[in-house]
Amino acid sequence: LQKCCKVNSTKIQALGTCDFSQYIEVRNNGSIVPRPFKDPIKRQCANLVRDYYRMEMNTTEIIYNTYEDCYMDTHARPSLKVVRQSDLKRRMSLMKLSAFDGQESFIDQGSKLNMGSTDALSGYPCWMDDAKETYINLPEVRYATHIPKNLPHWTDCKFVFFSIEILPFHVNELYKRQYNDTTPFFEQMINSGLDLHILVYNGDTDAVCNFLGAERFASRLATKFNLDKQTRQEWTFAEKPKYKPSIAGYHQRYTTKNGKVIFDFLSVKGSGHFVQLDRPGPALQMLENYIANKNYSSPTTVNTVLKPLLPQYQQNPKPQPTRKERDRVWNLPGITYDLNFEHYSGYLNPSKGNYLHYWFTQSQNDPANDPLLLWLNGGPGCSSLTGLLTELGPFWLNPDGRTLMENIYSWNRVANVLFLESPRQVGYSYQDTKENNDTMFNDEKVNVTITSIALTTATDNFLAIMDFLSVFPEFYNRPFYVSGESYAGVYIPTLVSLIIQMIQAGKAPGLNLAGVAIGNGKMSDKYQLNSVISLFYNHGMYGVE
Repeated sequence: LQKCCKVNSTKIQALGTCDFSQYIEVRNNGSIVPRPFKDPIKRQCANLVRDYYRMEMNTTEIIYNTYEDCYMDTHARPSLKVVRQSDLKRRMSLMKLSAFDGQESFIDQGSKLNMGSTDALSGYPCWMDDAKETYINLPEVRYATHIPKNLPHWTDCKFVFFSIEILPFHVNELYKRQYNDTTPFFEQMINSGLDLHILVYNGDTDAVCNFLGAERFASRLATKFNLDKQTRQEWTFAEKPKYKPSIAGYHQRYTTKNGKVIFDFLSVKGSGHFVQLDRPGPALQMLENYIANKNYSSPTTVNTVLKPLLPQYQQNPKPQPTRKERDRVWNLPGITYDLNFEHYSGYLNPSKGNYLHYWFTQSQNDPANDPLLLWLNGGPGCSSLTGLLTELGPFWLNPDGRTLMENIYSWNRVANVLFLESPRQVGYSYQDTKENNDTMFNDEKVNVTITSIALTTATDNFLAIMDFLSVFPEFYNRPFYVSGESYAGVYIPTLVSLIIQMIQAGKAPGLNLAGVAIGNGKMSDKYQLNSVISLFYNHGMYGVE
């Protein structure tokens, strides 16, 4: 690849900062193809870069978390956790031998380690996907969450298998990707004049939307818009006061000259693509401190003690006939503990013929005053119920796929969280083609008048939010945050750009935009592609040759 990084006839750029994106084209279905250069060296470079990308997509590694493994068994048994912890304790006891030198008191560093952190998820990532699909499609769950009977079987990502020249590749054939770089939308946020707090966070073991590319994207934004840069520093996490704080990642802050816009980039140590799954404790601490604008190392103030299990399920009162009360989930099947918050599931009708499914969980802390946070998963075409049931939601799945356990690091510990299945036809969201037979969807927003029938993702999401406020008017003027991960790195900037446009036009009453949080986001294909080769080399997946 070195020959592909020539600046001129004598100067060669380092591989780590080489612009490989110049050799390939990202098509609107997300596929990567080499550019048809006439120059033989450039053509060879284009094919090389394409081949490296093919290696990434064809590897047997779990590219969403290159350190994740599920090779011990199909469903990790609770006994495995005991075995692993016993082995760690045995090894730690050997470290204690001959530690006292007769002069100073021995400090048992091993006893300060949190033994629960060895496979803290008890194999949850290995069986959660099967359990998630089983649970969401249970007839009693569909009934409890007000899903129409005629809708098909729910799947987490609406992809079709599609062959292209390079390799078999999953794409959404009806979704046209328009933006391979979201810089213009961040420019609008930075120049909007609003007080905004932007958070971009990335797990450092994710190869799909890797942290190097996101960090370089943030750095280029700061340079382009002359943002003030603070010193890069580590941030820490400790589950309980008795444990020593451990490094949770690294934090870089940028601010505009007038201080109105804060832009934070956080890496999350040891996490993959799904930060709220891989590092739920640090993720909740991050969110709480982001909302409060406190140091990210500040310990969380929420109570994370598990609630006692119920001896049996109990029938709740019948719902009231209002739209809000019709959407309330009164008796969710499989809950094994007593809920201390209300939650709602139903449909928002942003535009003619489009019905977006939502699941809203009130804050467990102070629902009357805590902010409203929208969560979007990526794809394009992936359901936000993945975020609800396997990442940041208040309940996680048990291996049987029929019961739910408590997630003590749920983000609704500090915020009211709205999970939206978007765009239409994702998850349980659907389109009534008798009302609207338009089949195409894309990233783009339409003009402020919103008169087009062929409404787009950003527009539909904005109108869905406004519909939500009409059903839940208690959230008028409440601080509102837009958050998500993966392809939401495109959804969110385009949506927020439209929200700013609507606020400035006086067409978003009650919507109090306060900030943006993007986790492992696909914000710039250029920086992702340019950094993934270095990332894979440093992870030992590529050799020098």
